[in-house]
Amino acid sequence: MTTHSSPYRFLTSIRLSVVLLLLLTADLAIGYICLHYNASLFEPMNVIGLKEWLLTYGPADLSISAWFFFLLILLFCLVVNTLFCTYDKLHHLFSTLRTKSTTKRFWLTLFIHLMHLAIVCLFLGYFISYTMSTIDNSITLTPGSQKISFGKNYTVSLHKMIMQPYPGHAIPGFKGRFIDTHAHLVFSDNRCEKRVVLSMNNPVFFHGYSIFLQRFNPKRKNGMASSRYIVMDIRHDPGVNLTFFGMFLFIAGLVGYTILRGRVRKQARSLP
Repeated sequence: MTTHSSPYRFLTSIRLSVVLLLLLTADLAIGYICLHYNASLFEPMNVIGLKEWLLTYGPADLSISAWFFFLLILLFCLVVNTLFCTYDKLHHLFSTLRTKSTTKRFWLTLFIHLMHLAIVCLFLGYFISYTMSTIDNSITLTPGSQKISFGKNYTVSLHKMIMQPYPGHAIPGFKGRFIDTHAHLVFSDNRCEKRVVLSMNNPVFFHGYSIFLQRFNPKRKNGMASSRYIVMDIRHDPGVNLTFFGMFLFIAGLVGYTILRGRVRKQARSLP
């Protein structure tokens, strides 16, 4: 396939990008309305994953979920268009190195296309996360209880809980209330043990798994429900690294473009 063939020109066309973005805008506007009034249909996606949702909840009411199926098609087309367009521009850009020396404009253009590739990485990362992630929801542990198995022969147990009371006096209703807990967990993989401390907004990580504290008990020092336990979620997300790489790549491209853009403009003003 040559760069002058009609299919190739179509896939690298900026007009195709504009049309896809306009269709995405219209589709998301419809999706906003559908989500606003029918959020319960889409909530299971966070639990069972995208693949299972597309085979079960999605087809159950296409009048509400059709926009989401169309969204996936449009995003796929946008990724293909971005990849072909970026490849075409980079191929032309690097071919100029054979006859021209490296200039600031070369790096300026390169940073722009790095941001394009970063967006593709973000799309792929989120897609992998929603299709391949596994979540063990609402796992309850009590101090000194037996180990709970998860993943590939991994176990976790709760050693102890150190309750964190409200330290101030600004809110009288919070007096005697626990606002957090330091849950000392023991992870094992049949070879070694790892001890970590889990708390609210402070997840821990073990062999590619992310552990989040959902809630804990007791809530008050002298409350009626005095039993101690934590409820946590264990998530394995193979797409998170690609997502963070896309974020880093986009930031790097944006910073490089911003710096060089200012220098190019300054250089252009200094010319007679």
